[in-house]
Amino acid sequence: YMFYQTIVPTKYSEASIIGVFKKNNIEYTFIQFKESTEYLRIHDRCFTSEIMGSLKCDFNDQLEYSLDFLSKNGGILIYTPFEGRGIGAIDKIRAYQLQNQGHDTFKANELLGFKKECRDYEYLDELLIQHFKIKYTTLLTNNPFKINYMNGLGIVVKTKRVIVKWNKHSKKYSTHSFRF
Repeated sequence: YMFYQTIVPTKYSEASIIGVFKKNNIEYTFIQFKESTEYLRIHDRCFTSEIMGSLKCDFNDQLEYSLDFLSKNGGILIYTPFEGRGIGAIDKIRAYQLQNQGHDTFKANELLGFKKECRDYEYLDELLIQHFKIKYTTLLTNNPFKINYMNGLGIVVKTKRVIVKWNKHSKKYSTHSFRF
């Protein structure tokens, strides 16, 4: 691993930003507030909502909520490179075409030949356990995949749902995409 770390003032509060690069081109960015690991958010990249301002999903709202919460309460936001549940930006656009025809996220990915879940947090376990020494945390998530992943690492996890307002475009996504 290569670690790069610095302190950055943000609109929320001062944060420690840690960039981690793995030999196979996987990059994770950790944003840590108050040198705490009490709360944790694993946030996957979402170009369409975070850059374009797309209203199709609520990921940018979840990101903003999580950064604000963590800055006030302490914890880490892990920003991963896994766009579109791990299918990538181009295939996410293809999935959006299918969603516009009435399919939900899972069905659209399936029609494109993908598994229900394509994210692979292969190196995240080493970073959470060895670098940050996390044994227990409260995970900010609406996603059972991430809860199961953390439990599988042997990290004791409580969860806090990330509740944000949905709009007419994200309502179906927000209410049907995550099945606990």
